[in-house]
Amino acid sequence: MAVKKRELIEGAVVFGIGLMTLIEGIRLTVYKDAHSVEDIVGPGRYLIFLSVFMMLVGAIFFVSEFRSTKEKKVEAGNPSALSKTLPIIFALVVYIVLLYLIGYLGSTLVFFILMHRVMGFKSWTANIAVSAGIALALYGLFV
Repeated sequence: MAVKKRELIEGAVVFGIGLMTLIEGIRLTVYKDAHSVEDIVGPGRYLIFLSVFMMLVGAIFFVSEFRSTKEKKVEAGNPSALSKTLPIIFALVVYIVLLYLIGYLGSTLVFFILMHRVMGFKSWTANIAVSAGIALALYGLFV
């Protein structure tokens, strides 16, 4: 019963954060600085889009957990969770350090190679190819 309550709270929190983000997006759209350059997308419209998506996901999660009647079991002290958490933290630390040393593209490539190994990619060639594709796609999208 505690698991269901926790998951209901998680859905409500995601919805609440989405609602607060929606309010901020509307504020950024309505109350613009008169001297600012108008952007078609702009930060306000982008936040509105993301917040509506976040509220939708939170509502779907909340409703699906509210409707589910199955009891879920929680395994206390799951050792496999810890065995994946520490390498993920290590990969994040390596990413942060490499970001300053070699830049975005190289550090992102190394990060995804490490993450795919942690998550179970067996083939090095497939790992490098997928990681390079993701790094290049993110570079093209954000930089």
